[in-house]
Amino acid sequence: MVLFDAILGTPDNFGCWMDDLLAYSANRPGVEVPDRLSALVDLRARALLRHGLGDVGAARDVLQRLADALRASSPTGDGMIP
Repeated sequence: MVLFDAILGTPDNFGCWMDDLLAYSANRPGVEVPDRLSALVDLRARALLRHGLGDVGAARDVLQRLADALRASSPTGDGMIP
């Protein structure tokens, strides 16, 4: 987990981590760290969402089944219950 935190950062060090990487990029011509980090930033965002909300994919499936059930039980078929 320590390596994972070092790569993706933690809430406590993410700002410093990004500042250091941007400074590194600024001092190395031709090295575009922000572009190379976009995949890691996306991964970190997904990990934080999954940690905060649980399995989002499973939640989406549950909500879809609930919406389908509401549509099926509605007399007009639009999911609205009069």
